[in-house]
Amino acid sequence: MRTGRRVGSTIGTIVKPSVGISPEQTGDLVSGLVESGLDFVKDDELIANPLVRPGRTTRPSTGSTLHRRPPSGTPRNAGPNVGVLWETFSHPAAIVPGMATDVEPVDSELLDRLTRVSPAAIADTKHESVSVLAPAIEPIYAGEGFAGPARTVVIDPTACWPPVGTLDTAREDEVVVVDIDDSVEEAVWGELLSTYASKAGVSGVVTNGAVRDVDGIRDLGFPVFARALTPRGPSGTEEVDRNVPVTVGDAPIDPGDVVVADESGVVVIDRDAVEDVTAAAEAVAETERDVESLIHEGLSLERALEEAGMA
Repeated sequence: MRTGRRVGSTIGTIVKPSVGISPEQTGDLVSGLVESGLDFVKDDELIANPLVRPGRTTRPSTGSTLHRRPPSGTPRNAGPNVGVLWETFSHPAAIVPGMATDVEPVDSELLDRLTRVSPAAIADTKHESVSVLAPAIEPIYAGEGFAGPARTVVIDPTACWPPVGTLDTAREDEVVVVDIDDSVEEAVWGELLSTYASKAGVSGVVTNGAVRDVDGIRDLGFPVFARALTPRGPSGTEEVDRNVPVTVGDAPIDPGDVVVADESGVVVIDRDAVEDVTAAAEAVAETERDVESLIHEGLSLERALEEAGMA
């Protein structure tokens, strides 16, 4: 049986189920997934169990897809993205929650407008959909700053490994957001990753971990924001999860949320509020320009702020 449509490139977590799954269970699962809107199913090669716990993360060579709503009966802790891997493997395998397909791109005009306002102006909107990352997340190299949708990845702090697979799926203008739970013992990012990311058109990287090869990163002109520096390299072998909600700099970040950064720091905007926040930030920036003009006209700072409606 083939049904639905293939869309985009995809990634997934391949795991060995802790218990076997019968043909009847497989059939029921396929039916539930299709009814829930799975884009593509090939049931003669399918062995899937959404109840198993995540295991090895990898990028399948061909033919995997995910849908955005869990099938009926999926437990609450299974997460929002349950999918099915239909490539044949030598062991029972499943795609488990959290490995979504590509996030929807953000309108390029909105991103251009956001690059023309500062994170400070965005923060000054006081919009409920704006989060400011903690000051511990500092610019290693900020360049002219950036604005782009988040492509998130989780790294095991006890077995640090750079987000190689995530970079292979990243698209132009995206911001790679690396959550390693504030671990700074080993570098999760460096010059080689920056070289590849720059070539791929990635806007920048934000991590609550450590980075290294600072001179090379700055020579490349690739924006990197991190919590610390260390020369020690990674000791792990794989990522934990991709395109899942993360917390970096005490700020919750979902895949597709828009990350904006410059020398002053980093803010994140909920994807659904990007247009409203952009307009509000532009209004803040315009008011600040009015204050500057009034100062140049000779008004006192207090009077200028009053005239511009900022006091």
